[in-house]
Amino acid sequence: MNLYKLSVILLITIFSTTLIQSPLSIAQTSDVYLLDNGYFKVAVRVSGEPVGAFTVATSNNHPYPNQNVLYGGADEQPGTSALSVSLPQFNKTYSTRIGQYVPNGFTLEYLSYLNYTVSTGDNFVRIEWMLPENILFVEEIYLYGATLNDSFVEQRVRVVNYNNYPVDVWIMFMWDIMIDGEDGSVIRFWNQNGNVTDWLEYATYIGNFSNIDFWQTTNDNLNPLFYIWGSIKLPQGATEPTGFIYDDWGILEDYAWNYTVDTTNYIKGDDTAVAYLFVDTVPAASEKVYRQFILAVSGLGEQPPEIITTTITTTETTPTCTPETTTVTETETYTYTTTDTYTTTETQVFTETYTETETETRTTTETVTATLTKTIVANETVIYGLTLTPILILALLGSSVLFFILFIIMLILFVTKK
Repeated sequence: MNLYKLSVILLITIFSTTLIQSPLSIAQTSDVYLLDNGYFKVAVRVSGEPVGAFTVATSNNHPYPNQNVLYGGADEQPGTSALSVSLPQFNKTYSTRIGQYVPNGFTLEYLSYLNYTVSTGDNFVRIEWMLPENILFVEEIYLYGATLNDSFVEQRVRVVNYNNYPVDVWIMFMWDIMIDGEDGSVIRFWNQNGNVTDWLEYATYIGNFSNIDFWQTTNDNLNPLFYIWGSIKLPQGATEPTGFIYDDWGILEDYAWNYTVDTTNYIKGDDTAVAYLFVDTVPAASEKVYRQFILAVSGLGEQPPEIITTTITTTETTPTCTPETTTVTETETYTYTTTDTYTTTETQVFTETYTETETETRTTTETVTATLTKTIVANETVIYGLTLTPILILALLGSSVLFFILFIIMLILFVTKK
C-alpha cells in the first residue's frame, strides 16, 4: 500500500473522530460529513484539508460490509481523490489538491485556501466556491437508494457563469479506486449491448466513447471479491466526458488537467485511479452541470446491475443567473492650444520726431483673436521741461510780436530824438 496514503490516513485519524453509523444516518466529525444508507457510506471533507475530497465504502448491510470502494472509504477518511477546474481565458486552475501540475502558463489556486460555504441534507453535501472570475463553482456529492439494488453515489459539479460573456472550462474528476484492500484495482469497459473489453493492464486514455457506455472494476480479476461499476454514458443522466484516463494514482494525482498518458506503462497491481475530463463552454448568464455515478452495491456478479440501463433523474434547483451589469464610462481628453494676439499701437508725435510702438502677445484658454490699433497724436512743445499747450503758445507768440513792434517803435523814436 502506498506509504504516502498511509501517512495521510494516520494524520487525519489522529485529528478526527469517526462515528459508526446506523443505516440511513448522517453525521459530521470535526472535518468530515458522513452519509450512510446502510449499503453505502460516503465521507466528504467539509473543513480542514483538502476540502471537497470524498471517499466511498460499503456499509453494514452490504454483503461485503465495510470494504473500500475508493481509497480511505472504510476508515471514512477522504483525501486522495480530487476535483479541479481550469479556466483557460484567465490562465487559472482551481483544485482540491495542492501542488499539482497545471497547463503551461496557468497558476494553481488551492480550493481549501479560498472562502467556501457548505450545505448538507439527508442524502447530499454541497460545497460552493465563488471564484474571483465571477463564476460559482459547486461540488455536490449524493447518496441515493434504500435497498441494495437501487443504491448508488453521484458526484455532480455545477459551473454557474455570472458574466455577460461565455467562459471555457476544463474539468477533471479523479477517483482513487480501491476495492477491498487492493489499491491496484483493475478495470474494463462495457457497452449496453453486452460487449466487453479485456481487463486493462496498461495505462489507458479513451477519447472516443462510441462503443463504451460504462466501466467495471474489482480488486483482482483472477480472484474478485465483488465488482464496482462506474458510469460514462450510462446510466442516462451521466454527462459524457471528453476523455477518460486509467493510470497510476501517483501520476494522476500530480496533474490538475490532462497530460500525455504513457500507454506503455504496465500498472496492473500498482496504485491505480481513474479520471474524467470535460472540455466545455458555459454561455453567458447560464449554468452547466457535469455528473458521474458509482454503481457498486448490486454489482456482485459478472453482469452489470439493472440500474445501469435506467434513467437517473434527480430534483435539481437551478440557480438564477443574471448577467453581470457593467457600467462603462469613457473619458475623452482633448487638449486645445489657442493663441490670442492683441496688438496695441500707440503713436506719439512731439516737436522732436519720436515714434514709439508697443506690441503685447498673451496666450489664454479661450479662442479669441482680435487686433486692436490705437493711434494717439499729440502736438506738444516742451521748453525747459515745461509742456506748453497750443493756446499758450499762440498767446506767447502774439505777445512776442507785440513786444517786438513796441521795441521797433521805441527804437525809431529814440533814433529820431537823437
